[in-house]
Amino acid sequence: MKLHLACGTNILPGWTNVDLEPQAASVIRADLTRPLPFADGSVDVIYSEHFIEHIPKQAAYAFVGQCFQKLKPGGRIRVSTPNLARLTRQYEYGKTDSWRNILWAPETRADMVNEGMTFWGHKYLYDWPEIEKMFRKMGFVDISRQKWGNSSAEALNRLESRPDNGEIILEACKPLQRAAKPPVVSVVIGSYNHEAYVGATLDSVLNQTFQDFEILVTDDGSSDRTADVVASYTDPRIKLKRFEKNKGACWATNDGIRRSQGKYIAILNSDDEFMPHKLQKQVEFLDAHPEIGAVFAFPEMINEKGERLPDAEQATRAGLFIQGNRNQAEWLLRLFQSNCLCHPSVLIRRACYDKVGLYSPNLRSLPDYEMWIRLLQVTNIHVMQEKLIRMRVFSGEINESGNRPDQVRRMHWEFSQVLRRFMSTPDYLWTPIIKSQIDLSRFAQVVSFKRELEFAALCLRVQSLAHVMAAMQVLGSVSDESDETAIPVYQIYNDLATHLDYALSGHKQLLSVFAESK
Repeated sequence: MKLHLACGTNILPGWTNVDLEPQAASVIRADLTRPLPFADGSVDVIYSEHFIEHIPKQAAYAFVGQCFQKLKPGGRIRVSTPNLARLTRQYEYGKTDSWRNILWAPETRADMVNEGMTFWGHKYLYDWPEIEKMFRKMGFVDISRQKWGNSSAEALNRLESRPDNGEIILEACKPLQRAAKPPVVSVVIGSYNHEAYVGATLDSVLNQTFQDFEILVTDDGSSDRTADVVASYTDPRIKLKRFEKNKGACWATNDGIRRSQGKYIAILNSDDEFMPHKLQKQVEFLDAHPEIGAVFAFPEMINEKGERLPDAEQATRAGLFIQGNRNQAEWLLRLFQSNCLCHPSVLIRRACYDKVGLYSPNLRSLPDYEMWIRLLQVTNIHVMQEKLIRMRVFSGEINESGNRPDQVRRMHWEFSQVLRRFMSTPDYLWTPIIKSQIDLSRFAQVVSFKRELEFAALCLRVQSLAHVMAAMQVLGSVSDESDETAIPVYQIYNDLATHLDYALSGHKQLLSVFAESK
Protein backbone atom coordinates (compact mmCIF):
# COMPACT_ATOMS: atom_id res chain seq x y z
CA MET A 1 0.00 0.00 0.00
CA LYS A 2 1.14 3.54 -0.83
CA LEU A 3 -0.30 5.95 1.73
CA HIS A 4 -0.77 9.68 1.03
CA LEU A 5 -1.62 11.52 4.25
CA ALA A 6 -3.25 14.99 4.27
CA CYS A 7 -3.62 14.90 0.50
CA GLY A 8 -5.77 18.04 0.13
CA THR A 9 -6.46 18.57 -3.57
CA ASN A 10 -3.33 16.66 -4.65
CA ILE A 11 -4.97 13.27 -5.10
CA LEU A 12 -2.34 10.78 -6.26
CA PRO A 13 -3.48 7.98 -8.64
CA GLY A 14 -2.68 4.52 -7.34
CA TRP A 15 -2.28 5.78 -3.78
CA THR A 16 -4.54 5.53 -0.74
CA ASN A 17 -5.32 9.21 -0.20
CA VAL A 18 -6.40 10.39 3.25
CA ASP A 19 -7.57 13.79 4.48
CA LEU A 20 -9.74 15.28 7.21
CA GLU A 21 -11.78 17.15 4.58
CA PRO A 22 -11.85 14.92 1.46
CA GLN A 23 -11.89 16.70 -1.89
CA ALA A 24 -13.02 13.57 -3.77
CA ALA A 25 -15.14 10.51 -3.11
CA SER A 26 -12.08 8.23 -3.32
CA VAL A 27 -10.36 9.98 -0.42
CA ILE A 28 -10.61 8.37 3.04
CA ARG A 29 -11.80 10.76 5.74
CA ALA A 30 -9.59 10.57 8.86
CA ASP A 31 -8.34 12.83 11.63
CA LEU A 32 -4.55 12.41 11.38
CA THR A 33 -4.05 13.46 14.98
CA ARG A 34 -5.69 10.17 15.98
CA PRO A 35 -4.58 6.56 15.29
CA LEU A 36 -4.45 5.81 11.58
CA PRO A 37 -7.17 3.39 10.34
CA PHE A 38 -4.72 0.85 8.84
CA ALA A 39 -3.15 -2.35 10.08
CA ASP A 40 0.33 -2.13 11.61
CA GLY A 41 3.05 -3.19 9.18
CA SER A 42 0.76 -2.94 6.14
CA VAL A 43 2.16 0.12 4.31
CA ASP A 44 5.07 0.21 1.83
CA VAL A 45 5.56 3.98 1.55
CA ILE A 46 4.07 7.09 3.16
CA TYR A 47 3.99 10.61 1.70
CA SER A 48 2.83 13.70 3.58
CA GLU A 49 3.20 17.21 2.17
CA HIS A 50 2.90 20.21 4.49
CA PHE A 51 0.84 18.70 7.26
CA ILE A 52 2.79 18.33 10.52
CA GLU A 53 3.24 22.10 10.86
CA HIS A 54 -0.54 22.43 11.25
CA ILE A 55 -0.69 20.41 14.49
CA PRO A 56 0.98 20.98 17.87
CA LYS A 57 4.40 19.47 18.44
CA GLN A 58 3.16 16.67 20.71
CA ALA A 59 0.57 15.66 18.12
CA ALA A 60 3.27 15.71 15.43
CA TYR A 61 5.36 13.24 17.44
CA ALA A 62 2.30 10.99 17.76
CA PHE A 63 1.64 11.27 14.02
CA VAL A 64 5.20 10.25 13.12
CA GLY A 65 4.95 7.40 15.63
CA GLN A 66 1.76 6.19 13.91
CA CYS A 67 3.53 6.28 10.54
CA PHE A 68 6.31 4.15 11.99
CA GLN A 69 3.82 1.55 13.22
CA LYS A 70 1.93 1.34 9.92
CA LEU A 71 5.02 0.95 7.73
CA LYS A 72 6.38 -2.45 6.88
CA PRO A 73 9.99 -3.16 7.96
CA GLY A 74 12.12 -1.45 5.34
CA GLY A 75 9.25 0.89 4.37
CA ARG A 76 10.03 4.53 3.59
CA ILE A 77 8.40 7.82 4.54
CA ARG A 78 8.72 11.22 2.83
CA VAL A 79 7.59 14.39 4.61
CA SER A 80 7.85 18.04 3.62
CA THR A 81 7.33 21.07 5.87
CA PRO A 82 8.21 24.80 5.82
CA ASN A 83 11.72 25.59 7.00
CA LEU A 84 11.78 27.78 10.11
CA ALA A 85 15.49 28.50 9.64
CA ARG A 86 14.79 29.91 6.17
CA LEU A 87 11.89 32.03 7.41
CA THR A 88 13.88 33.55 10.27
CA ARG A 89 16.87 34.14 7.98
CA GLN A 90 14.65 36.04 5.59
CA TYR A 91 13.33 38.03 8.57
CA GLU A 92 16.90 38.88 9.57
CA TYR A 93 17.71 40.09 6.04
CA GLY A 94 14.39 41.85 5.58
CA LYS A 95 13.75 39.89 2.36
CA THR A 96 9.98 39.74 1.91
CA ASP A 97 9.48 38.63 -1.68
CA SER A 98 10.55 34.97 -1.63
CA TRP A 99 7.01 33.56 -1.45
CA ARG A 100 5.50 35.36 -4.43
CA ASN A 101 5.22 32.08 -6.34
CA ILE A 102 2.33 31.18 -4.00
CA LEU A 103 0.81 34.65 -4.33
CA TRP A 104 1.84 35.85 -0.89
CA ALA A 105 4.22 38.70 -0.20
CA PRO A 106 4.27 40.21 3.31
CA GLU A 107 4.54 43.97 3.46
CA THR A 108 6.93 44.02 6.43
CA ARG A 109 9.41 41.77 8.20
CA ALA A 110 6.97 41.37 11.09
CA ASP A 111 4.25 40.24 8.68
CA MET A 112 6.63 37.58 7.37
CA VAL A 113 6.76 35.90 10.76
CA ASN A 114 3.28 36.59 12.07
CA GLU A 115 1.38 35.88 8.87
CA GLY A 116 3.72 33.06 7.95
CA MET A 117 2.93 31.36 11.25
CA THR A 118 -0.78 32.07 11.54
CA PHE A 119 -2.22 32.91 8.11
CA TRP A 120 -2.09 29.26 6.98
CA GLY A 121 -2.85 27.79 10.41
CA HIS A 122 0.70 26.79 11.27
CA LYS A 123 1.02 25.53 14.84
CA TYR A 124 4.72 24.63 14.90
CA LEU A 125 7.48 25.25 12.36
CA TYR A 126 10.60 23.10 12.29
CA ASP A 127 14.25 23.43 11.47
CA TRP A 128 16.22 20.44 10.24
CA PRO A 129 17.74 19.35 13.61
CA GLU A 130 14.33 19.43 15.31
CA ILE A 131 12.55 17.31 12.73
CA GLU A 132 15.47 14.89 12.42
CA LYS A 133 15.42 14.40 16.19
CA MET A 134 11.69 13.68 16.05
CA PHE A 135 12.11 10.94 13.44
CA ARG A 136 15.12 9.43 15.19
CA LYS A 137 13.24 9.32 18.49
CA MET A 138 10.32 7.52 16.83
CA GLY A 139 12.69 4.79 15.63
CA PHE A 140 13.41 5.74 12.01
CA VAL A 141 16.85 5.22 10.47
CA ASP A 142 18.60 6.39 7.30
CA ILE A 143 17.16 9.88 7.87
CA SER A 144 18.19 12.28 5.11
CA ARG A 145 17.21 15.56 3.48
CA GLN A 146 16.00 15.31 -0.09
CA LYS A 147 15.67 17.71 -3.01
CA TRP A 148 12.31 18.95 -4.21
CA GLY A 149 10.77 16.38 -6.56
CA ASN A 150 13.67 13.91 -6.24
CA SER A 151 14.00 10.68 -4.32
CA SER A 152 16.21 7.59 -4.39
CA ALA A 153 12.97 5.57 -4.16
CA GLU A 154 10.99 5.51 -7.39
CA ALA A 155 7.62 5.51 -5.60
CA LEU A 156 8.50 8.81 -3.88
CA ASN A 157 9.78 10.64 -6.98
CA ARG A 158 8.09 13.73 -8.43
CA LEU A 159 5.29 13.95 -5.86
CA GLU A 160 5.46 17.62 -4.77
CA SER A 161 2.41 19.65 -5.79
CA ARG A 162 3.58 22.99 -4.36
CA PRO A 163 6.35 25.28 -5.66
CA ASP A 164 9.81 24.78 -4.20
CA ASN A 165 10.25 27.30 -1.38
CA GLY A 166 13.25 25.73 0.30
CA GLU A 167 11.18 23.40 2.49
CA ILE A 168 12.61 20.68 4.65
CA ILE A 169 11.98 17.48 2.67
CA LEU A 170 12.88 14.43 4.68
CA GLU A 171 12.98 10.72 3.94
CA ALA A 172 13.55 7.93 6.42
CA CYS A 173 13.27 4.16 6.73
CA LYS A 174 11.75 1.80 9.24
CA PRO A 175 14.50 -0.68 10.19
CA LEU A 176 14.24 -4.15 8.68
CA GLN A 177 14.64 -5.47 12.18
CA ARG A 178 15.46 -4.12 15.58
CA ALA A 179 18.16 -5.71 17.66
CA ALA A 180 16.72 -7.56 20.63
CA LYS A 181 19.29 -5.75 22.75
CA PRO A 182 21.00 -2.68 21.27
CA PRO A 183 24.75 -2.42 21.93
CA VAL A 184 25.91 -0.29 24.82
CA VAL A 185 28.46 1.56 22.65
CA SER A 186 28.43 2.64 19.03
CA VAL A 187 31.91 3.37 17.68
CA VAL A 188 31.55 5.82 14.78
CA ILE A 189 34.40 5.94 12.28
CA GLY A 190 34.48 8.28 9.30
CA SER A 191 37.12 6.99 6.89
CA TYR A 192 38.89 8.62 3.97
CA ASN A 193 42.00 7.39 2.12
CA HIS A 194 43.45 5.57 5.12
CA GLU A 195 44.02 2.19 3.52
CA ALA A 196 47.32 1.80 5.38
CA TYR A 197 45.87 2.60 8.81
CA VAL A 198 42.18 1.66 9.01
CA GLY A 199 42.97 -1.98 9.76
CA ALA A 200 44.90 -1.02 12.89
CA THR A 201 42.05 1.31 13.83
CA LEU A 202 39.48 -1.49 13.59
CA ASP A 203 41.75 -3.95 15.41
CA SER A 204 42.11 -1.50 18.30
CA VAL A 205 38.33 -1.53 18.74
CA LEU A 206 37.89 -5.27 18.27
CA ASN A 207 40.59 -5.90 20.90
CA GLN A 208 38.86 -3.83 23.60
CA THR A 209 38.35 -5.36 27.04
CA PHE A 210 34.74 -4.11 26.74
CA GLN A 211 33.00 -5.96 23.91
CA ASP A 212 29.35 -4.78 23.86
CA PHE A 213 29.66 -2.48 20.86
CA GLU A 214 28.93 -1.95 17.18
CA ILE A 215 31.25 -0.24 14.70
CA LEU A 216 29.69 2.14 12.16
CA VAL A 217 32.15 2.95 9.38
CA THR A 218 31.18 5.51 6.76
CA ASP A 219 33.72 5.70 3.97
CA ASP A 220 33.75 9.22 2.59
CA GLY A 221 34.33 8.38 -1.09
CA SER A 222 37.91 7.13 -0.64
CA SER A 223 39.97 6.87 -3.83
CA ASP A 224 42.14 4.09 -2.37
CA ARG A 225 41.19 0.68 -0.92
CA THR A 226 40.13 1.95 2.51
CA ALA A 227 36.55 0.68 2.14
CA ASP A 228 37.76 -2.66 0.79
CA VAL A 229 39.96 -3.16 3.86
CA VAL A 230 36.95 -2.52 6.10
CA ALA A 231 34.76 -4.86 4.00
CA SER A 232 37.32 -7.65 4.42
CA TYR A 233 36.49 -7.93 8.12
CA THR A 234 33.85 -10.56 8.89
CA ASP A 235 32.83 -9.43 12.38
CA PRO A 236 29.04 -8.75 12.09
CA ARG A 237 29.36 -5.79 14.46
CA ILE A 238 31.16 -3.83 11.71
CA LYS A 239 28.64 -2.00 9.51
CA LEU A 240 30.10 -0.27 6.45
CA LYS A 241 28.48 2.38 4.31
CA ARG A 242 30.20 3.91 1.29
CA PHE A 243 29.65 7.42 -0.05
CA GLU A 244 29.99 7.50 -3.82
CA LYS A 245 31.63 10.94 -3.65
CA ASN A 246 33.69 12.70 -1.01
CA LYS A 247 31.45 14.92 1.11
CA GLY A 248 33.57 15.82 4.13
CA ALA A 249 34.38 14.49 7.59
CA CYS A 250 31.26 15.94 9.24
CA TRP A 251 28.97 14.24 6.73
CA ALA A 252 30.64 10.89 7.35
CA THR A 253 30.59 11.26 11.13
CA ASN A 254 26.96 12.41 11.20
CA ASP A 255 25.98 9.48 8.98
CA GLY A 256 27.53 7.04 11.43
CA ILE A 257 25.76 8.66 14.37
CA ARG A 258 22.44 8.52 12.53
CA ARG A 259 22.91 4.78 11.90
CA SER A 260 24.01 4.01 15.44
CA GLN A 261 21.93 2.30 18.13
CA GLY A 262 24.15 2.47 21.22
CA LYS A 263 23.47 4.25 24.49
CA TYR A 264 26.96 5.76 24.28
CA ILE A 265 28.79 6.93 21.15
CA ALA A 266 32.56 6.92 20.64
CA ILE A 267 34.10 8.92 17.80
CA LEU A 268 37.28 7.54 16.20
CA ASN A 269 39.30 8.71 13.21
CA SER A 270 40.25 6.03 10.71
CA ASP A 271 43.98 6.57 11.39
CA ASP A 272 43.83 6.68 15.21
CA GLU A 273 43.61 3.82 17.72
CA PHE A 274 41.97 3.01 21.04
CA MET A 275 44.07 1.64 23.90
CA PRO A 276 42.73 -1.71 25.17
CA HIS A 277 40.82 -0.43 28.25
CA LYS A 278 39.46 2.73 26.65
CA LEU A 279 35.81 1.77 26.32
CA GLN A 280 35.63 -0.17 29.59
CA LYS A 281 36.96 2.69 31.69
CA GLN A 282 34.79 5.33 30.04
CA VAL A 283 31.60 3.24 30.09
CA GLU A 284 32.13 2.54 33.80
CA PHE A 285 32.61 6.26 34.42
CA LEU A 286 29.46 7.37 32.58
CA ASP A 287 27.43 4.60 34.21
CA ALA A 288 28.55 5.88 37.61
CA HIS A 289 28.10 9.60 36.83
CA PRO A 290 24.71 10.29 35.18
CA GLU A 291 25.27 14.04 35.63
CA ILE A 292 28.15 13.97 33.13
CA GLY A 293 27.30 14.15 29.42
CA ALA A 294 30.63 13.11 27.92
CA VAL A 295 34.00 11.83 29.05
CA PHE A 296 37.36 12.53 27.40
CA ALA A 297 40.93 11.35 27.92
CA PHE A 298 44.53 12.19 27.03
CA PRO A 299 46.13 11.06 23.75
CA GLU A 300 49.48 9.41 23.11
CA MET A 301 50.97 10.68 19.87
CA ILE A 302 52.30 8.22 17.27
CA ASN A 303 53.86 8.61 13.82
CA GLU A 304 52.87 7.07 10.46
CA LYS A 305 54.53 3.78 11.45
CA GLY A 306 52.60 3.58 14.72
CA GLU A 307 55.69 4.40 16.78
CA ARG A 308 55.38 6.53 19.89
CA LEU A 309 56.77 10.04 19.44
CA PRO A 310 59.62 11.13 21.74
CA ASP A 311 58.68 12.80 25.03
CA ALA A 312 59.56 16.28 23.77
CA GLU A 313 57.20 15.91 20.82
CA GLN A 314 54.52 14.39 23.07
CA ALA A 315 54.56 17.57 25.14
CA THR A 316 54.40 19.76 22.03
CA ARG A 317 51.70 17.81 20.22
CA ALA A 318 49.51 16.65 23.11
CA GLY A 319 50.17 19.27 25.78
CA LEU A 320 47.03 21.24 24.89
CA PHE A 321 44.85 18.22 25.76
CA ILE A 322 46.34 17.73 29.24
CA GLN A 323 43.56 19.43 31.16
CA GLY A 324 42.25 19.19 34.69
CA ASN A 325 38.52 19.17 35.36
CA ARG A 326 36.25 22.18 35.87
CA ASN A 327 32.62 23.09 36.32
CA GLN A 328 30.56 24.04 33.24
CA ALA A 329 31.18 27.79 33.42
CA GLU A 330 34.91 27.27 33.93
CA TRP A 331 35.06 24.90 30.96
CA LEU A 332 33.23 27.40 28.76
CA LEU A 333 35.61 30.17 29.78
CA ARG A 334 38.56 27.92 28.95
CA LEU A 335 37.06 27.03 25.58
CA PHE A 336 36.52 30.72 24.86
CA GLN A 337 40.28 30.88 24.41
CA SER A 338 40.71 27.75 22.24
CA ASN A 339 39.79 24.10 21.91
CA CYS A 340 41.54 21.84 24.40
CA LEU A 341 39.49 18.61 24.19
CA CYS A 342 40.65 15.57 22.22
CA HIS A 343 37.86 14.58 19.85
CA PRO A 344 38.79 10.90 19.20
CA SER A 345 39.02 10.32 22.96
CA VAL A 346 35.35 11.14 23.61
CA LEU A 347 32.59 8.82 24.78
CA ILE A 348 29.31 10.75 24.75
CA ARG A 349 25.74 9.93 25.62
CA ARG A 350 23.46 9.53 22.62
CA ALA A 351 20.98 11.76 24.48
CA CYS A 352 23.48 14.63 24.21
CA TYR A 353 23.47 14.52 20.41
CA ASP A 354 19.66 14.37 20.55
CA LYS A 355 19.73 17.49 22.71
CA VAL A 356 22.30 19.67 20.94
CA GLY A 357 22.32 18.26 17.39
CA LEU A 358 25.06 16.80 15.21
CA TYR A 359 28.26 18.28 13.77
CA SER A 360 28.07 21.33 11.50
CA PRO A 361 29.18 20.52 7.91
CA ASN A 362 29.91 24.25 7.47
CA LEU A 363 33.03 23.76 9.58
CA ARG A 364 35.92 21.77 8.17
CA SER A 365 38.59 22.31 10.82
CA LEU A 366 36.67 23.06 14.03
CA PRO A 367 33.37 21.12 14.07
CA ASP A 368 34.31 19.33 17.29
CA TYR A 369 35.22 22.63 18.98
CA GLU A 370 31.79 24.05 18.16
CA MET A 371 30.17 20.83 19.39
CA TRP A 372 31.86 21.05 22.80
CA ILE A 373 30.54 24.59 23.30
CA ARG A 374 26.99 23.44 22.53
CA LEU A 375 27.47 20.43 24.79
CA LEU A 376 28.76 22.44 27.75
CA GLN A 377 25.81 24.80 27.49
CA VAL A 378 23.54 21.90 28.55
CA THR A 379 25.73 19.50 30.59
CA ASN A 380 29.15 19.07 32.18
CA ILE A 381 32.02 16.92 30.92
CA HIS A 382 34.93 15.05 32.48
CA VAL A 383 38.49 14.40 31.30
CA MET A 384 39.98 11.13 32.54
CA GLN A 385 43.52 11.86 33.67
CA GLU A 386 45.19 9.13 31.60
CA LYS A 387 46.05 8.25 28.01
CA LEU A 388 43.38 6.11 26.39
CA ILE A 389 43.93 6.67 22.65
CA ARG A 390 46.79 6.76 20.18
CA MET A 391 46.61 9.75 17.87
CA ARG A 392 48.55 9.65 14.60
CA VAL A 393 50.68 12.57 13.40
CA PHE A 394 51.84 12.75 9.79
CA SER A 395 55.00 14.40 8.52
CA GLY A 396 54.71 17.47 6.34
CA GLU A 397 51.78 18.92 8.33
CA ILE A 398 49.26 17.03 6.17
CA ASN A 399 46.88 16.44 9.10
CA GLU A 400 43.66 18.43 8.93
CA SER A 401 45.03 20.49 11.84
CA GLY A 402 48.46 20.88 10.23
CA ASN A 403 50.27 24.22 10.37
CA ARG A 404 49.86 25.14 6.68
CA PRO A 405 49.01 28.59 5.27
CA ASP A 406 45.65 27.46 3.86
CA GLN A 407 44.75 25.77 7.12
CA VAL A 408 45.78 28.78 9.24
CA ARG A 409 43.58 31.13 7.18
CA ARG A 410 40.62 28.78 7.39
CA MET A 411 41.14 28.32 11.14
CA HIS A 412 40.97 32.08 11.75
CA TRP A 413 37.64 32.32 9.95
CA GLU A 414 36.11 29.20 11.50
CA PHE A 415 37.33 30.23 14.94
CA SER A 416 35.47 33.54 14.65
CA GLN A 417 32.28 31.70 13.64
CA VAL A 418 32.56 29.19 16.49
CA LEU A 419 33.05 31.94 19.06
CA ARG A 420 29.64 33.37 18.18
CA ARG A 421 28.12 30.15 19.55
CA PHE A 422 28.89 31.55 23.03
CA MET A 423 26.06 34.04 22.50
CA SER A 424 23.58 31.25 23.24
CA THR A 425 25.11 30.38 26.62
CA PRO A 426 22.38 30.28 29.33
CA ASP A 427 22.42 33.18 31.77
CA TYR A 428 23.22 30.97 34.76
CA LEU A 429 26.50 30.00 33.05
CA TRP A 430 27.21 33.30 31.27
CA THR A 431 26.91 35.46 34.39
CA PRO A 432 29.76 33.83 36.36
CA ILE A 433 31.91 33.79 33.21
CA ILE A 434 31.49 37.49 32.49
CA LYS A 435 31.67 38.51 36.17
CA SER A 436 35.05 36.84 36.49
CA GLN A 437 36.45 38.80 33.54
CA ILE A 438 34.63 42.12 33.11
CA ASP A 439 33.54 44.96 35.40
CA LEU A 440 29.79 44.72 34.81
CA SER A 441 29.10 48.16 36.28
CA ARG A 442 30.19 49.65 32.93
CA PHE A 443 27.11 48.01 31.35
CA ALA A 444 24.59 49.16 33.94
CA GLN A 445 22.86 51.49 31.47
CA VAL A 446 22.48 48.81 28.77
CA VAL A 447 19.52 46.42 28.69
CA SER A 448 18.46 45.37 25.19
CA PHE A 449 21.85 44.35 23.79
CA LYS A 450 23.83 43.79 26.95
CA ARG A 451 24.94 40.30 25.93
CA GLU A 452 26.39 41.59 22.66
CA LEU A 453 28.44 44.23 24.48
CA GLU A 454 29.63 41.77 27.11
CA PHE A 455 30.62 39.30 24.41
CA ALA A 456 32.59 41.96 22.52
CA ALA A 457 34.34 43.07 25.71
CA LEU A 458 35.27 39.47 26.49
CA CYS A 459 36.62 39.02 22.95
CA LEU A 460 38.83 42.08 23.30
CA ARG A 461 40.52 40.60 26.35
CA VAL A 462 41.99 37.83 24.19
CA GLN A 463 44.86 38.64 21.82
CA SER A 464 43.41 36.90 18.79
CA LEU A 465 42.39 38.01 15.32
CA ALA A 466 39.46 35.58 15.42
CA HIS A 467 38.12 37.14 18.62
CA VAL A 468 38.22 40.62 17.09
CA MET A 469 36.43 39.34 13.99
CA ALA A 470 33.78 37.67 16.17
CA ALA A 471 33.24 40.87 18.16
CA MET A 472 32.75 42.86 14.96
CA GLN A 473 30.32 40.32 13.52
CA VAL A 474 28.19 40.27 16.66
CA LEU A 475 28.10 44.04 17.11
CA GLY A 476 27.52 44.51 13.38
CA SER A 477 24.38 42.38 13.59
CA VAL A 478 22.72 44.79 16.03
CA SER A 479 20.03 46.89 14.32
CA ASP A 480 18.56 49.32 16.81
CA GLU A 481 18.26 53.10 16.66
CA SER A 482 17.56 53.75 20.34
CA ASP A 483 20.06 55.94 22.17
CA GLU A 484 20.64 53.16 24.66
CA THR A 485 21.97 50.92 21.90
CA ALA A 486 23.23 53.26 19.21
CA ILE A 487 25.77 55.11 21.33
CA PRO A 488 27.70 52.19 22.91
CA VAL A 489 27.26 49.60 20.17
CA TYR A 490 27.80 51.73 17.10
CA GLN A 491 30.70 53.65 18.64
CA ILE A 492 32.56 50.49 19.55
CA TYR A 493 31.78 48.81 16.25
CA ASN A 494 32.97 51.79 14.24
CA ASP A 495 36.16 52.03 16.30
CA LEU A 496 36.84 48.37 15.64
CA ALA A 497 36.19 48.75 11.94
CA THR A 498 38.77 51.55 11.62
CA HIS A 499 41.55 49.09 12.50
CA LEU A 500 41.59 47.53 9.05
CA ASP A 501 45.03 46.04 9.60
CA TYR A 502 43.58 44.15 12.56
CA ALA A 503 46.51 45.26 14.70
CA LEU A 504 45.81 43.86 18.13
CA SER A 505 47.39 46.70 20.10
CA GLY A 506 44.76 49.10 18.81
CA HIS A 507 41.93 46.81 19.81
CA LYS A 508 43.16 46.24 23.35
CA GLN A 509 42.81 49.91 24.23
CA LEU A 510 39.19 49.84 23.05
CA LEU A 511 38.24 48.19 26.33
CA SER A 512 38.13 51.70 27.79
CA VAL A 513 35.38 52.65 25.32
CA PHE A 514 32.93 50.34 27.09
CA ALA A 515 33.41 52.15 30.40
CA GLU A 516 33.11 55.58 28.79
CA SER A 517 29.92 54.86 26.79
CA LYS A 518 26.85 56.61 28.19
